[in-house]
Amino acid sequence: MNKLRTSILIATATVSLSLFAPTLNQPAQAATWHKGMPKALRGKWSHSVKKFPKYMGIKGSGTYRLTIVKKAFVNSYFTKKNKELAPEIFLANPQYKKISKTTYRLQGGHGNSGMSSGYGHHDPLQIAKQGNKIKYKYSWSSHVKYSTWFYKM
Repeated sequence: MNKLRTSILIATATVSLSLFAPTLNQPAQAATWHKGMPKALRGKWSHSVKKFPKYMGIKGSGTYRLTIVKKAFVNSYFTKKNKELAPEIFLANPQYKKISKTTYRLQGGHGNSGMSSGYGHHDPLQIAKQGNKIKYKYSWSSHVKYSTWFYKM
């Protein structure tokens, strides 16, 4: 009788564990997606450029600027004489999720149309803020490195 009772207890424990174990591995999704850009990131940010990329065909130094408003993330180059070169709306109609005290995960459409890049998903962007400076990367992957620091203008 004791062996039967022990066998039943072991079988019950095994079945119970196998039913609840898959739910233990799923991470909690406490953060929710919000429309727009976080107020903490909004504004104008800049980073000095000693030399523009070769594909731009411009010699000399200048500034790389980010303009973050409620409905867009715009990046553009400026020459030393403050002439704007090729502004690009990278992220339009964004949504964000705060993933840590200083890091935000964003997604939205690419370009002026605000449409997705065509890969069946919204373009990802991750921004980290530290005091009056931010850095970003065009991926949520930990294998992709962040840009250099941009300072509040």
